[in-house]
Amino acid sequence: MEISSVDSKVIDLLSILSSEGVESIPIDALVKELVSMGIDADDQSLFDELQNLPIVNNIKDGVVYFNTASMGASNLNKVDPEKGNKQVKAMAKKQVDKELNK
Repeated sequence: MEISSVDSKVIDLLSILSSEGVESIPIDALVKELVSMGIDADDQSLFDELQNLPIVNNIKDGVVYFNTASMGASNLNKVDPEKGNKQVKAMAKKQVDKELNK
């Protein structure tokens, strides 16, 4: 199975978020991050891509839930989209800083 560049970037982003304790993120936040990285993405195409990724546990009401070891069934209803948005914003800033320093 070949992984596209979009899948690769999404997996990287979700892995970073997951490793920092974030268990979900709104799809629109992921779209904004991908667009800031120069990748053409929209909610629907990203939704289609996300369904096939093993790191994605569920997509519900525009929120992507990750497969994490700490994630239990009781955590599925505890969504903090603000935390996810802040995390993506911080990652975007870090990526821009990296690109500017090249």
